[in-house]
Amino acid sequence: KPVGKNKPVGKKKPVGKKKPVGKKKPVGKKKPVGKKKAAVAPVAVPAAPTTNTLPVGAVLTVQGGNPLWARASLIPALLAGRPVTTRLPVAPAAPLPPATEQRLPVAAATTATTRAAKAPMWPTFPIAIPTAAAAPSNSTKSTKSPKPAAPRRPSAPIRPRTRPGAVGSGHYIRSLTGRSGHDAAAMRALGARDAARNASGREHMVLLDIGGQVPGGVHLSTTRTFISNAALARAMKAYVDGYRSRQRPNAPVTVAIGTNNDLAVNRGAGRTWAKNVVNPIRAYAARYPQITIAGANDIEPGFRAGVAETRAWLFGYLSATTAPFVFNGSADGCSWVVPDSSCGNGWRASDLAGLAGGFAPSRIVALPQIYNAAMAAQWALISRTAVRHRRPALRIVGPLTESAACGRDPYCPTMASARAWQLLWQRLGQSRVRPASLPVQVDLDIR
Repeated sequence: KPVGKNKPVGKKKPVGKKKPVGKKKPVGKKKPVGKKKAAVAPVAVPAAPTTNTLPVGAVLTVQGGNPLWARASLIPALLAGRPVTTRLPVAPAAPLPPATEQRLPVAAATTATTRAAKAPMWPTFPIAIPTAAAAPSNSTKSTKSPKPAAPRRPSAPIRPRTRPGAVGSGHYIRSLTGRSGHDAAAMRALGARDAARNASGREHMVLLDIGGQVPGGVHLSTTRTFISNAALARAMKAYVDGYRSRQRPNAPVTVAIGTNNDLAVNRGAGRTWAKNVVNPIRAYAARYPQITIAGANDIEPGFRAGVAETRAWLFGYLSATTAPFVFNGSADGCSWVVPDSSCGNGWRASDLAGLAGGFAPSRIVALPQIYNAAMAAQWALISRTAVRHRRPALRIVGPLTESAACGRDPYCPTMASARAWQLLWQRLGQSRVRPASLPVQVDLDIR
């Protein structure tokens, strides 16, 4: 049967080898439609990306336990409560959504899959993303060169601190009298002195510990001297002016105005501290871009107010201002061996973890008192307690000491700021809650 041998169909089928269709098909190369369209309708190929300002209130998704302190240079931006604008290349056909205020539960500070803790000591407190009034956007004036901001914050990066360094200023304020002239002069001089000590290229924090609240004002720390809220605000504005007069470039500072939980402590007192003290000073300091105003509270289990009253104070404060909050308290009676322990006067480590950050992780930073090795271990375990209760680790920014205030008094327990920083850094690492940086060290004196 020669048919099988002579069957040339399989051999002669040259379509696979000689198929010139793929090579000669000039449609893709010669198709001039795309190029001519570009010449006729240049809108399809924009000459340059359009820049739009990310609106205030846009939602930032944060992953992980302690992201906001990954860079020390984020401190004043995060604490300032000012809107942060981001310039992104956006196609003209994709306008940005309108700015809206978002209200997020505290649990949203962790990943989207993190469940909020069900324990009663962790109530969910709704926190509004700060939407303070911003200057008009430059996006509507793109044809004109923008006016130079005065004074604009330098863009030089600030490195995270992973070793002890210069010690920042903190003061027990006891010299105020209520007389405007005297108090303004004293606070202006103190602010200038503090600014002159703070070097460029670093973040700074100043703690002004005023005293306990009473109706209408405060009693200065360890005294019965009464200062009204209005007189206190005037004196603190003078401090801000003095600080700005000697502030170095690229040396942003957070000035924390502090009270304690030892006298009038309730929700109304928290609102009063925000509305009558912090907010007026913060509005006044808005003219100085490198100065951030925060409220603060020396919260200690050993003071008069219990857990419920202190928690109410914090919630009152947070509800009345968008300013940040600095926790600068102690952990009296808490364990330095195990997390989630009981503490003094019926408190628990979980209570302190909530007040020091867990109730509002995006707005609270902790500057814990570290006067000995046990206190460093306590705060590492309290931060670990927050993680066990499904909250982010505390945003601890550094240690608070009082070497200058104690002087050589052997009955005033404290330690050198550098040693406190080292112990806190070490203990946070051992408890697996150490941030990328502990950017500040604050030592208290008496003024």
